[in-house]
Amino acid sequence: MYYYNFIKKNSTIGNIESLKSKFKEYNELLNKNYEIQNEKGMMIPKLEYIIDLYDKLETAEDKNILLKSIIAKVTYLKIEKAIKKDSDPSNFELHIYPKIPKY
Repeated sequence: MYYYNFIKKNSTIGNIESLKSKFKEYNELLNKNYEIQNEKGMMIPKLEYIIDLYDKLETAEDKNILLKSIIAKVTYLKIEKAIKKDSDPSNFELHIYPKIPKY
């Protein structure tokens, strides 16, 4: 009987430790989720502020610094060569990669 109570008590202690560990893990996930939601909520006001501020800046250097704060990279693909003078200069694809937090 003593051995059975000892085993049962140890398994209960193990279950409590497991539950504490899972509680801590879920609490960390919940906190991370709150942080993600907060960051998402701040993205739109930040972008609106940058758009408003962009036209007020005078130098190209300041505008570039501002754009680099929200854009990770920009690539373009020229679809056809501009061999002739009357060829369409807008025949390219522009890809803009914004800086979005990865979750």
